[in-house]
Amino acid sequence: MLKNYLDIILFSLFLGTNLILGLLAGRQVKNLRDYSIGNKRFSTSTITSTIVATWISGVFLFYSLEHIYKYGLQFMIVTMGGTISLLLTGQVLAVRMGEFLNNLTVAEAMRDLYGRKVQIITAISGILSAIGYIAIQFQIISKMVTLLLGIQGPLVTIATATIVILYSAFGGIRSVTLTDVFQFLIFSIFLPILALIVWNNLKDPSRVVHILTTNPNFRWSNAVGLNRQFMSSLGMMIYFSLPGLAPSVFQRVAMARDLKQVKDSFTYAAGIRLLMILAIAWVAILLLTDNPNIEPNNLVNYISNHYTYTGFRGLLVIGIVAMSMSTADSDLNACTVMVVNDIIKPLYPSFKKDLTFIRLFSLFLGVFALFIALYITDLLELILLSGSLYIPIVSIPLLLAIFGFRSSSRSVLIGMGSGLIAVIIWNRYFAHTGVNSVVPGMVANLVFLMGSHYMLREKGGWVGIKVPGPLIAARQRRREVWTHYKKAFILSNVRTYLFGLLPTNHFTY
Repeated sequence: MLKNYLDIILFSLFLGTNLILGLLAGRQVKNLRDYSIGNKRFSTSTITSTIVATWISGVFLFYSLEHIYKYGLQFMIVTMGGTISLLLTGQVLAVRMGEFLNNLTVAEAMRDLYGRKVQIITAISGILSAIGYIAIQFQIISKMVTLLLGIQGPLVTIATATIVILYSAFGGIRSVTLTDVFQFLIFSIFLPILALIVWNNLKDPSRVVHILTTNPNFRWSNAVGLNRQFMSSLGMMIYFSLPGLAPSVFQRVAMARDLKQVKDSFTYAAGIRLLMILAIAWVAILLLTDNPNIEPNNLVNYISNHYTYTGFRGLLVIGIVAMSMSTADSDLNACTVMVVNDIIKPLYPSFKKDLTFIRLFSLFLGVFALFIALYITDLLELILLSGSLYIPIVSIPLLLAIFGFRSSSRSVLIGMGSGLIAVIIWNRYFAHTGVNSVVPGMVANLVFLMGSHYMLREKGGWVGIKVPGPLIAARQRRREVWTHYKKAFILSNVRTYLFGLLPTNHFTY
């Protein structure tokens, strides 16, 4: 009994610390801008931490452990998609997003490009998608608390979700950012400890090499090739590699003080995420080595029952709950701001953006997400549904605008409508193919947007980005680096280059 109490005390301290930090940070919030993006004085490390904490959720850990354990390299290929997405955002998109740094939300950016109708559609799409992701995190939190306490039922979900809703609603982006950093540190401590504990339980560590060399799931010849499994993995990797710029991700761009900070933050986040994926994969490989007969769906329960002890079971729950909370609070803050700034404000211009009303809307949205979490129990269905509500509708016109393509509101609305219709039709008639509806929806959006633009002879086209300075500077830096290395390795200059590396002082020899 004392052992259980110790784990419960640790978990309670974690929840209490999150609540206190969140509410204290929220005392500085004065208006909607403070509530949504703060004062733009966040450090690069802070923004990097909140990007990673938002991106790597509790459900990511669940599915990554289970599927790497079950499918090996095939699912590791899939997990690379998120890292590529972050890297593309930092290295390719960041230098082109100068005109969006002063926007509060992605919907506001779309309004500046294409008008209020597009703004409202973007906001509705983003809100519905974010609420779905919040509901997913609430379900994960509930499962982990059930694992810790052994109690099941809706009261567990309600109690744990209330903490997230409260500090996110009252604290705004400051509390979200502060708690994200705290939760990121907790997860960063938990993951290597878990790997070490599983490693220490192996009776013969040399069996790890045996598993990697003999298990067919970890052979490149089986994982990579012209077969259905590889093509499915490649398709999922491409899907996750697309920079969808979800509302919470776009919010991290708006929080930065300049484009260099955006570039650095997302690039560092990509590297950290890659390290975390490798750590999760290593844990899965160690588990497979220790016991290849575990039911993948019960992997987390198996870890709790066989590798944890007093105190560490609480840390296991805290580590997974921390990442779920960090994703949930970010999405809740992002969709609250969109409700107030991009739906209520355009429809009711006389509405006063009082903080009390903003916090009430946040509470309402949190409760709505909690309601969904209680009544939709299929996690995979909820993940796919949430993704199909935003990416096929918003991402295409937004990405085209970032790369310098402009069109009319009419063409964009045609593309958005086509994307939504394609998703509905695909889910209705082609779901059996195993291909997610998001990709067909994006293709339909792109084809109809571009087609209507040129067929209707709309103004615009490839007019270029509005703030080209950072892009020109980045290209110049790349040219200089390439010129430097090209000169260094031209055959006629090799002798000079090598001698230039040698010490010039004879005393050194």
